[in-house]
Amino acid sequence: SGTNIDNDGDGMLRMSRYLYHERK
Repeated sequence: SGTNIDNDGDGMLRMSRYLYHERK
């Protein structure tokens, strides 16, 4: 993404999905 806000948002989504799958 272009802005820091977009990058942070993408990072949170990726981390959330990663942690979600890891918990399974």
